[in-house]
Amino acid sequence: PFLRAAASARRRRSQRHRARGSSPLERARARRATATMPERRGSAVVMAEPGKATATKKAVEVVAGAKACSGEDLASFLKAMEADDANDHKLATVKSWKEGRLFSVSQIKAVLETLASVKTRRAIIDMLGPRATDAKRGPEIVGMFKYEADKEAVA
Repeated sequence: PFLRAAASARRRRSQRHRARGSSPLERARARRATATMPERRGSAVVMAEPGKATATKKAVEVVAGAKACSGEDLASFLKAMEADDANDHKLATVKSWKEGRLFSVSQIKAVLETLASVKTRRAIIDMLGPRATDAKRGPEIVGMFKYEADKEAVA
């Protein structure tokens, strides 16, 4: 009697769902298909909007033929950065000076120590990080950040 009652209850439930047009499983699948899901872009997790494709590619930098930045170059580079306090000026300076040069982690740290803004530091790491000659010392740069979110974004 119990098994018959359970079977008839399942049958009545499935008839109700058929009358509504979908089963709970189908509704759950539809919710999951349209839900906002996190997507990885580079090293950051970005929330994708439902129904929108989020295909972005990071630009590939060619560093063939680039030479290591000398101490004199670094000194004039830092002097050019300190010419103006605006973050846009500093980013433009890094963008122009990075061409044809490779940097050591200690040189990148020296550049970052002249900056107060965390966002600017992260942007400069994005520009100079691929040009690091001793990437194994990267944790030294990560250690310069206070918050875990910044550390994860930089790492």
